Formats: sequence, C-alpha cells, structure tokens
Amino acid sequence: IPKVLLNKEKGLSDNSITGFAIDNLGRTWIASKSGLNVFDGVRNHRYPKQGDLWESKDIEQISFNQKENMLYVLLQSGALLKLNPYTGALNRMALPERLQIKCITKGKQNQLIGTSNGIWKNDASTVSQIHNTKGWHVNFLRYLPEIDRWFVGTSDGIVIGSIADDSF
Repeated sequence: IPKVLLNKEKGLSDNSITGFAIDNLGRTWIASKSGLNVFDGVRNHRYPKQGDLWESKDIEQISFNQKENMLYVLLQSGALLKLNPYTGALNRMALPERLQIKCITKGKQNQLIGTSNGIWKNDASTVSQIHNTKGWHVNFLRYLPEIDRWFVGTSDGIVIGSIADDSF
C-alpha cells in the first residue's frame, strides 16, 4: 500500500485533523478544524458548506454508521449533523433540549452519543438515553469489538466494561 500524504497544500481544508471515517465504498472522510473532505483513494474533495446547517466549520468528530450508510458530523457548537454520503443530503439531528454533546461513536448496533448527562443512542429513528452517568461528563466513547470492551472516558476517570449490546 503506497503512503499518501494529504495536507492543505494538496487540497485538504486544514492541516489540523480532528477525525476520519471510512464509508461503505471505501472512501475516507477527513474532518478538520476548517471543514470536511472526502478522499477516494486518488483525489481529495472538499465537502461544501451547506446553508445554515453548517453553522460552524469547526468539526469535533465524525463517525460512519455502516448499518445506516450515514456519516455523523459533530460540530464544535454541539450540533450533530447526519450526512448521506451517496446523495449529499445533510440534516441537523433533532436532539433533546439542553443536551451537550461531547463525542460520538458507532456501537455494536447503533450510533452512540456521549453527553454531559449520560450516554444516548440513535437507532435511525429516535434518540434515547441508555445510561445516566450520574453527574459524570462523558468525554469519549470507544468500542473495541476484537476484545468486546467499552471504554468510556468521563470527568471522574475511565470506565471499562463488557456489554451484550448497546445498553449499559
């Protein structure tokens, strides 16, 4: 596999990379502090800003959900966007009021959202709380399927555990 260097000189929106995800077509989506890019293995394309949905260019994280074929984009403002990478349709997700999103990740079955008051799941039609962290702020979530372990970084330390599904 040849080494590829992508940077601002070669078309990236910024050199400060905040995340990446790979879609079902093998394209690499690259989030930066200045926008979203997609690399098809040969060329890099900047994903265009779309109206008022993209109110902040500062992307915190991205995550691709294989089951839904959707890319989730978490902005620094806390807004969570859902992008269909095949049609280009971009929608702001409706979330419960005052939900401060800190991180997103794909779980075993659903997209998971770490917030200032717990862990929520998005099952494509609804967003619901699956675990109240009782005052802990969830800063990151990671699931490692090869060892069947969840890692939850909180304001009080890290929680490591094994679960049967996306319920805690």
